[in-house]
Amino acid sequence: RLAYWSDTYRAEVPSPTVLRGVLSAEEVAACCALASASGRRSEPTTAWRTPPPVCPALADACFDVVYTAEHVALFLHRDGLFADRCKHLLAKVVRAMREGGRVDPATELQVRCVELHSYSEGGALDAPLHRDSGSLLTLSVQL
Repeated sequence: RLAYWSDTYRAEVPSPTVLRGVLSAEEVAACCALASASGRRSEPTTAWRTPPPVCPALADACFDVVYTAEHVALFLHRDGLFADRCKHLLAKVVRAMREGGRVDPATELQVRCVELHSYSEGGALDAPLHRDSGSLLTLSVQL
């Protein structure tokens, strides 16, 4: 069974399309300012999950979830934050996804989530079992 899922996963992973210069320096600064303004710096402990501690290099990062001590993420889509405060950036990101050539131009695209990931040494977005289930496209914009 494990081999089945592993083989399926490999079959679903296309090679990435690299789009350079999607956001300007000012737009990157706007994303970072929005993250700081959110003020969120914790993942709640629940009955089923106790988040790992965050490494010292990420002590000042804003986050909603801790994937590992070296990898945290902030959900900028929560409560419509990014869509309300950064409409022009949202439109620009959707345009970049469409222009990347990975989707039929007639396909309607809607942004499902906007996440700001923060990493320290040892953290990585391309973890072997990471999946964006439910997404037609995933666009990672390196800030």
